Amino acid sequence: MNISRAQHNQNNPNQSRDEDHLVNLNLKPSYSNHQTRVSQKDLQHNMVEGNNIGMVDSTHYQNAKQINRTKIAMEVRNLHKVYQSEAGKAVVLEGINFIIKKGEFVSIVGPSGSGKSTLLNIMGALDTPSSGKVFINYVDIFALSKSQIADMRNKLIGYIFQSYNLINRTTVQKNVEIPAIISGMGNKQRKSRALKLLDLLGIKDKSNYKPTNLSGGQQQRVAIARSLMNNPAIILADEATGNLDTKTGEEVFELLRMLTKKYNRTIVFVTHNPELAARTDRTIFIKDGKVEKESINEKFALAK
Repeated sequence: MNISRAQHNQNNPNQSRDEDHLVNLNLKPSYSNHQTRVSQKDLQHNMVEGNNIGMVDSTHYQNAKQINRTKIAMEVRNLHKVYQSEAGKAVVLEGINFIIKKGEFVSIVGPSGSGKSTLLNIMGALDTPSSGKVFINYVDIFALSKSQIADMRNKLIGYIFQSYNLINRTTVQKNVEIPAIISGMGNKQRKSRALKLLDLLGIKDKSNYKPTNLSGGQQQRVAIARSLMNNPAIILADEATGNLDTKTGEEVFELLRMLTKKYNRTIVFVTHNPELAARTDRTIFIKDGKVEKESINEKFALAK
């Protein structure tokens, strides 16, 4: 569904001012499907099943029985992951269901071994489920071909890893550009966008440095900039503050909060830190491969 900027601003007057500042950066929220090699026929075939007025039933989103489909960034539906080995069957995920709305900052917490990382890998199409579905921008991603999944992963999903996963032999700017190089963005546009993102995150002056010359917090800022390069529909952050000291971790967390609050980015944040989780819009608690409960952190959700 395409919504023009004017139509969106008319319907959302409180966001129009922020969006005016995003024109040059093109960091506006993604209201339409990105251009990928997925054909329109494939999109229609793989769209979330709904009723005639574009609504999706959801008993898994707290305090909501129906959510307008156009407001959904991701849906995880009846997800299972089972590993078979000579030692027997290991059930890692069992019947996971939830919805992530556009512009939401959602945390996923749980003890070690609860299945958080496996869940995030499946949400990011880095792993496949044994059964169940994941929809991003209405597309059933595991119904696509391998090449379509790779294209979708590059253009619709941004990743932030605990260990940064930067390429140390090249510059900070080139690291940020990598997703756009893969997607085929033009050289001039790519370089301009990378510098603007680095400027947004306060490290434009480090653009020609190698990652090894940066602090941990600065490297994670580079990773955040890289995750935003293709203006993804959703950003997945796996323990993004886990390798940082308390002060630096707080700074990185506030950057993520700024991206959701000011720029309406959709972020899923996996963490062991309950204090940080409590400051996201909503927390999903995972235990023994199942959703134990969900809580809406009203103070921070309402502040948006």
